Amino acid sequence: MEQEFNFNQLKKDLYGDRAYVTQKWISNYGKLSQYADYDAYISCIKEAFNVVEIVMGNTIYNFRNRIPYKERVTLGQRNGRPRYGFYYEGLEEMVDYSLASSFFGKAKILRTLRFRIPENLDEVRVLRNMTTHNTHTMVGTVADQALSYENVLRTMQILGETLYVLGLLRAEDILPEYEKMRVQPGDAVGYSGEYQVGDFIAEGGMSRVYLGMHTRLNRPVAIKELKPYTYSTEQIQNEKQFLVSIENSQIPQIFDIFNQNGTYYIVMEYIDGVGLNKYVKENEPDVDERLAIAIQVCKVLRYIHNDCNMVYSDLKPDNIMIERTGRVCLIDFGISQLEEGNVQAEAYSMFYSSPEQMSGGVIDKRSDIYSLGSLMQFLFGYNNDEGGISYLEELGDYREELQNLCEICKRVNPEERFPAVEEVEGHLRRIKDEILHQPKAKKRTIRRAILIGLFSVMTLIVAWSVTYYFVVFNNGDISTYSENAEATDEGILIRYSLVNRTSKELNAQAYIYVELNLTLPVAVEGKKNQGGEAYRVVLHGNLGRNVSSGGILRNQEAFISWDELKKLVDKEGLKLSVDQLNMGNTMVMPIGESNKNVIINYNE
Repeated sequence: MEQEFNFNQLKKDLYGDRAYVTQKWISNYGKLSQYADYDAYISCIKEAFNVVEIVMGNTIYNFRNRIPYKERVTLGQRNGRPRYGFYYEGLEEMVDYSLASSFFGKAKILRTLRFRIPENLDEVRVLRNMTTHNTHTMVGTVADQALSYENVLRTMQILGETLYVLGLLRAEDILPEYEKMRVQPGDAVGYSGEYQVGDFIAEGGMSRVYLGMHTRLNRPVAIKELKPYTYSTEQIQNEKQFLVSIENSQIPQIFDIFNQNGTYYIVMEYIDGVGLNKYVKENEPDVDERLAIAIQVCKVLRYIHNDCNMVYSDLKPDNIMIERTGRVCLIDFGISQLEEGNVQAEAYSMFYSSPEQMSGGVIDKRSDIYSLGSLMQFLFGYNNDEGGISYLEELGDYREELQNLCEICKRVNPEERFPAVEEVEGHLRRIKDEILHQPKAKKRTIRRAILIGLFSVMTLIVAWSVTYYFVVFNNGDISTYSENAEATDEGILIRYSLVNRTSKELNAQAYIYVELNLTLPVAVEGKKNQGGEAYRVVLHGNLGRNVSSGGILRNQEAFISWDELKKLVDKEGLKLSVDQLNMGNTMVMPIGESNKNVIINYNE
């Protein structure tokens, strides 16, 4: 005959095993968080009371069935059945087992049996009642006081001490450390247990990542378990809603951020791909693909800086994922911060973090520019025998320029770095386009005949317009591009940068001219309407200082006063007043191929 299943015996066996009780206790304790709601607190406390009550009942049962009593006395009847009291050798007080029908009756019996049950256990009656009755009737001040995080935590400590006294929990597990609460495959996390933890994916210095399943949505997710003390609680709570609201195809969607198991978890869209480190090692991408990756990183960093006003703070290959579809994604926003006031990062990555970040100083977007420089060194360089970085031979004529680009990004003084990621992106897009259109059979000497103007600005004026750009006359490969331009009360101020890809240093007196094309869509005094025909006027200038081969001359300025511009216009026979010239505004226009001297488009 098959033996009948005995549930009570199973409870006695399981809850008599310290390893099982410890695991149960730690798992339940991990649900406790100061940001959880009433229902989560109730669930946590209810489970803790349940474990303690079963253990107390087992302890009483074992004593009663193993220790013979010295005397039994009748105490009357309860519910028509006789009620007895028992005296034991060495115990002064009588034991009334009928009290074991309630939680606090069990505690009283155990004290009689000389177990040192915490005296303050009786102080948690309110929470015990809330777990066994309709808690939704307790609202307002009563619920707020009873279910405060501090009160719940104190109750858990008292209950844990009770288990310790009964020999089913070690002292160090009463309030367990994070490492004992970290998740394992098969665990459920989330305030409602809605995320099922799957296989371990990767571990970094500040987090562990698991494949998971959103059980309600039935979709795969990535579950990132942050290691404690690497992120500030205030920082994560302040950023929670912001991070969840980010919408960008290159940033995995973040579904939830919650506190559990003594730390934080970030649940995000699962990216089916590999980290940049592994991708480069296994696929050995060519220079064109490496440039495309770097440009995509710039693009998403531009979104973070400009649209989100954030400092990312942790740009490195491990945080860049290449999806199987080719999408380049930026992950891990654990230490990103809004750029408001003095931002101080609380963690860093060796080699990739800026000096000010590693020293705990104030950081801004230029700290990310430094990290971008390190990332480009990873993509385009390699460690040489001298302990430095050499750049890929496949870059050809662009090796020096990429080296210079990285070095500017990584200047120790933030003021000397590129001020914005757009500037770096502009260089990369131009280089990629030039390499793509470069005739492979032709050498540099042929390309030296090309003069590249990568700066184009349009000034909108009443009834006419001014388009101007820079061209450097030199027997070499030189290009300029826009930083910004603005119309002031005194004239037009143009800020630009220049790249020298010649094989020699450019002298400070290298000849520059600024060409202005005047388009006349309507008739102007002295000129009839010629259907938008352009007229050219020229200003002269020079570099101002030497620029080495592969060098980048940054933050240059050219100024054209309205009076000077009027003189140039008058030379062309156009009778326009200064007032007519400076009425309007200035804006940077995308670079196109409409002009023969303009062959690069670095804007999307």
